[in-house]
Formats: sequence, structure tokens, C-alpha cells
Amino acid sequence: MNVSFRCIAAVIFLALFFILSPAALSGGPVDIKSLEKKLVELAAECTPKTVCIRNIMKDMGGRGAYGSGAVISPDGYILTCSHVVVNTERLDVFFPDGRTLPASLIGECVKNDYALLKVDAKNLEYYELGDSDSLSLGDWVCALGHPGGPNVDLQPAFSAGRVTGLDKALTLQLWVRVYAHAVQTDVPIFAGNSGGPLVDLDGRLLGLNGAIIIVNEKAYAVAINLIKKNLDALKRGENVEGEKGGDLIDLIGDPDRGLTDSDLYERVSAFCMKHGLIKVWSVYGYFKKFRDGGGNLDRLIEDLEKLTDEGEKMPDLIEKLFGKEKDEKKKKFPRTFPWEEKKDEGDESDEDPSNDEDEKGFRFMHDRQLVPAGPLLAPGGRGAGTYRRNKRLNAAFAGITLRLRKRMVDIRDAEGRKRIVSGVLIEGGKYVITSASLLGKRTDKFKIVSWNGTCVDAKVLGRNTLYDVALLEVKGELANTGSFNLRKDVRLEIGQWVVSVGITSEPEAVGVVSALKRRIRKYEIPMLAFGLYGLFNDANRGMPRSWPEVIQHDGPLSSDKLGTALVDAKRRFVGLNVSAPFRSSSLAVPAHVIARVLPDLKAGKDTEPEGFLEVETITLSKARKKELELTHGVVVTGVQPGSGAGKAKIQEDDIILEIAGEKVKSSTHLSEIVTYLEVGRKVTVRIQRNGKRRRLRATIGRQ
Repeated sequence: MNVSFRCIAAVIFLALFFILSPAALSGGPVDIKSLEKKLVELAAECTPKTVCIRNIMKDMGGRGAYGSGAVISPDGYILTCSHVVVNTERLDVFFPDGRTLPASLIGECVKNDYALLKVDAKNLEYYELGDSDSLSLGDWVCALGHPGGPNVDLQPAFSAGRVTGLDKALTLQLWVRVYAHAVQTDVPIFAGNSGGPLVDLDGRLLGLNGAIIIVNEKAYAVAINLIKKNLDALKRGENVEGEKGGDLIDLIGDPDRGLTDSDLYERVSAFCMKHGLIKVWSVYGYFKKFRDGGGNLDRLIEDLEKLTDEGEKMPDLIEKLFGKEKDEKKKKFPRTFPWEEKKDEGDESDEDPSNDEDEKGFRFMHDRQLVPAGPLLAPGGRGAGTYRRNKRLNAAFAGITLRLRKRMVDIRDAEGRKRIVSGVLIEGGKYVITSASLLGKRTDKFKIVSWNGTCVDAKVLGRNTLYDVALLEVKGELANTGSFNLRKDVRLEIGQWVVSVGITSEPEAVGVVSALKRRIRKYEIPMLAFGLYGLFNDANRGMPRSWPEVIQHDGPLSSDKLGTALVDAKRRFVGLNVSAPFRSSSLAVPAHVIARVLPDLKAGKDTEPEGFLEVETITLSKARKKELELTHGVVVTGVQPGSGAGKAKIQEDDIILEIAGEKVKSSTHLSEIVTYLEVGRKVTVRIQRNGKRRRLRATIGRQ
């Protein structure tokens, strides 16, 4: 799928086209507890109806692209986005119960981006088609899909948010695709969610998630009512022409003073992208004051762009106009500051929104690439798109943070100058737990700072690199602090509220549990999407790594918010935030895992990933796979006598197909799987020997 870098910056299709070798609490009051109960029920109900779609594309050497889909009939009709199945040679559908079925493309509407697939199946659970025209602004909705691609467990990720726009027109790919009457939401989704369901709180299908605007994190779904009009034609095998959309101006809002704040932000975002301005939120603040003061935004922009044509740079103009030199430049722009004449004494409503040190100044991209860089676009940022969802949710759960912040610390270097990561106080404040990978291995001596500024020494006792947990002993007294209890019996469910707590007075993030017991393998994280997200968010600091078990949630985290505590609505510690590789996907090590490894950490034991099967293998060639009619597997070339593999009676020339429920794609892949399995764990190994399939039991050894 060829999309220019400029298009990627503004609007991204969510289908995950990575290479394998082969989208306020609503305006009225909302009962948080009742909503949580409904979300939990909804997650369980919708999971079996949501599938992952693999598209093996033509002339791509067996490489695949991944998206999501919604089952809409018991006999196997599935809706997805048209761009998920583009240029297809073969389609496979992965169900959450582990089944993989071939699919046929029955019909599609390329222009409006939806397609109908069919698998040969019976008695499938399926979505009831809802009424997208019945939606109202502020309605809660949920999205399911596979952000970042399918996990080994094939379970979709669950996210929640609200409707923030209706009947939107979105033009993509130079008018090749048009989202007419689109549903706009603030549900956090990412690449891989494309084609996945957007549902109401009754579980009815309202649309197909298909696009996001990264700069303000709005998500867009193809409205189900648009699809329903042509569903019969699709079932007859017809391709539908679709509706024509609006111009690009529909993307940024109507150009008048009556713009809503969110539409104004969209327009300012487009203006900043055009002129290489990185501090979008600052410009938004300036332009908002100008508009609210009665200024004509169109004429202001026209004046500014005329001056750039004369050789001046837009960042300098904005700084001079609205910054320190504004009094000297006012005469050049008589329409610029009408509010100054109306200002009442004591009125502080026009406080400069860019007072924060990190928001001062501008960064100009001289090559005029339309790709903003850095943490400006982080999910936890202050853009209008995140304000609506995160600001209101944070306010709803602020009481939790005010009580629990005393149980958190910041970890700094030995001199106390550089902040490294957050940490969680446990066992009466004697110890601190944090991410081993983010803490690093260069030194064992650190300073920790509590919520009230108290600073004491701390020393690392042990690191468990396998599970990404480090334990520090506090060498001093932290006044007026608390600590968390590590409980093994806290039960989490998908759809529950979770709050990320640091030492600040507000939540670092609020979201819902998206998935449980996730096994994350670094080879499963597509570098293209990982790197692309890195342009807009610094949460994925460092390279991808593996975790044997994590909680996935949709609370937006940036790198300075990792090491924070993840708690439920009852203030119970449920996990340690360690990563946020994609938008909508934050990862936390579960509390029960930390409790399990804590004794070894206290004993000073450093645990590295060290699982070993003690076999030598080579990857099957394409020709050999074709000859054996296999799609994966490695050939055993040697077995260590007395090893776990030897005791399991694995032999030379056996073809290892699966281990611990994962299909083995290569020798490197096998090593990666085994390395992150616990030593002593018994696993099932599926092999092929002399053309026959066998199942063996092997014990993971130590390297």
C-alpha cells in the first residue's frame, strides 16, 4: 500500500501492512461503576464476534497485511474495510477460539472503504447491525480489533470512548477513498484496528473503524447505515461505487468564527502542518484568543501567509505576533488583538497557554515535510483530541490519585539530577519496584524522590529481566508516604477501569483493560508501525522487547509515565506500567507476577531470559515447505543428550511446528520463544516425523 509520508502525517489507514516472510464523560452525568459493569459485559460478548484478517497480497512473496473484521451472520459473512483486503491473493480469518478459515472477497466499495467477506462456517456468534443515525454526541462506544497486529492468543483488544462527531466527510488517499457520513470518536485505536467493529453499549454494530488523524487523535469509522444500503448488493457479489465525499476542507472544519473548539483545533493543526510549526497547541491557544476576541481567522491566516511569500518564516511571525515582541508588531496587524481593548481588570482568561517551559518557542522543519516530530502528538499530550477523553476521565478518577500518589516515587541517578523512571513503594516503604529495562544495568545506586520532595538513597537488590521487574531497597526514611500491598488474588476483567498513578496530583492516565495475560514477543512488534509511532510519541523508548505476561490497557502513556502504578477503581495495585508501544496499547506487568518473583529479588538474584530447548535447527526453505505442504517449521539437526529435548524424544530430522502453542517460523523465532519461557516449565511440542504429526512434552532447560 503506497501512501506518501505527507498523507501518513495527516491521516493514517489503520490496516497493519507490516512485512512478514510471508478511533468528557458524556455531557450528562455518568455512573462510573455502572458503565464499568456494562463495558465488562460488552467485552465478553463482543470478543468471539471479532476476527483478525490476514491478507496475502499479490506479487509480495507471500508477505501478509493484517486488519480486523466483524462477523455479521451465523453462516460466515464478515465486514471489514476495503483497504484491509487490497490487492489480495489469499485471505485468512483468525477467530479468537483459535480457528483459521480461508475467506473469499464477495464484494466491496473501494471509495467508501468497506468490504464483505465469506467463510465456510455455521453457528457463528455475530453482531446485530445497529443504527448509526441514532447516535448522539457524547454517546459511549467501544472498539475491538488487533492494534499492532494479532497477538499469539488471537484475542482482540478492547477500547472505549465517546462519539465526538457525526456525519463527517473525510477524504483519503487523494480522493481514492471517501468516508462519507463517518462517525468520529475519541476511542484510542491504531494500525491493525482497521475493519474492526465500533459498537454501542448494547453491542450493536455501528461502523467499521478505519482511519485516525494522528495530530489530534480522532478516530473515524465507516457508518453502518452507509453499508446497510448496499449490503444485499455485496452479498450478490457486486462491487458498489459508493458516495462522493467533500473536499479536504471537511477535514479541517468550516472556515468561520463559529467553529467549535475541536474544529478550530483541526484547522490550526492543518495550518501548522502546512508551515512546519511543531507547537500546535500553542498556536491553537493564540488563534483561539484571536477568534474569541472577534478576529477574522481567515484574514489573519491570509496576512501571515502573504508575509511568508515575502520571505519571512512562519515560526518567527507567530512568535513576534503573539510573543514578547507583539506590541512592536501590532500596527502591522490591526485586526489581531481586539480583546485587549475589552479586557476587564482582574480578568485572567487570556493567560498565555504556552507558559510552560516545554511549550515555548517553535521548531521549524526547513524541508516542509508534513510530519510533526516528538512528544507533541503523544497520547497523553494536550491536544484537543486527547482533552475530551483524557481530561474528563482524569477528573473523574482524581480522588484515587490524591490518596495513592504518596505511594509513588521518582527514581533519579546517583547525584539526584536526572530523572530515570517512576517507582512503586511496597512493604511499608522499605522497597521500590520499577521496570528493570528502563532502570538499566549501568549502576545499582540511585536517588528516590517522594511526592513531597523528600530525597533518599536507594540500591538495587535484584533485577528480573525476564519479567522486567527491578527491586530497590530504600536507604533512608521517606516522611509521610505510604505503600502498596502486592496481592495475588486481585481479579481483573477486560473492560474494567484502570488508573495509572505517579507522584503528581492527577492521574497519569485512565483507561480500560484491553486484554489480559498477553504474551508480547519483540518479533511480533512491526518495526514500521513502531517506528512511525515513534515520530509522534516517545512512549516506545528503546527497541521492542518481550514480556511473558502483561496487562494491556488503553490508558495513554508517554515514556516519562512508565514505572507508574496501575490500579483498579477500588485503589488496588494491579500492575506496573512498563511500555506503550502503540497508541491504545499500554502494557503493565501484573501484580501477581511481581509477587511471584519478589523473593528472588530480595535475595539479590538477577534473572535473565534463559530458557533453552537444547536443540540445533535450521529454517525450512520455501521449496522444502512447498514439498512438505507446510507453512512453517524448523528442521532439527542436533539434540543434546540428556537435555529437555532429548528426554522428550525429539530426534534429528524432526520438524518442529509449534511450541507452547506458538507456530515456529524460523530457528531465530524458536530461540526467541524458548528464551522467554520459564526454566523448568513443561511445554507441548508439535512435530512432524516421517510425514506424521506428533505431540511431545518437553521441559525448558537453562542456557
